[in-house]
Amino acid sequence: MTANPELKKVTFPALENVSAGILIDGDFDEIHLPALKHVAYLIVKSTGDLDCRALGKNLSSLVFHPNPSTDEGKGFTCWTFDENNRYNSSDPNPTSPNPNPTTPNPEKKSEGVLVRAGLLGSLFSLMVMAIF
Repeated sequence: MTANPELKKVTFPALENVSAGILIDGDFDEIHLPALKHVAYLIVKSTGDLDCRALGKNLSSLVFHPNPSTDEGKGFTCWTFDENNRYNSSDPNPTSPNPNPTTPNPEKKSEGVLVRAGLLGSLFSLMVMAIF
């Protein structure tokens, strides 16, 4: 899903397990994944008013199972333009500000919302239902 600047809230109340990773990128203010327990990795990049530290606390019980053959995504990272509002679960002190050196160029603002997930086909159906 791309080019959806109206989407300010991402909610998947029943999503529990994801066999691959999740990338959420866009201009949104809230993410709710209350049932999520297992995922390879979760990367969040927001140009909206998202509180990465609060999201990190809410998702602190996630169990990650990264693919050892790739270097993509390990744990949970959340990035915003505000370097004091970032979260990295791999950081020994994840609630402190820690700019991620692999973050995109902050000069380049995302247009709309891109929610890209390497998931089963059923997740894509769930995402469409959640938006509409």
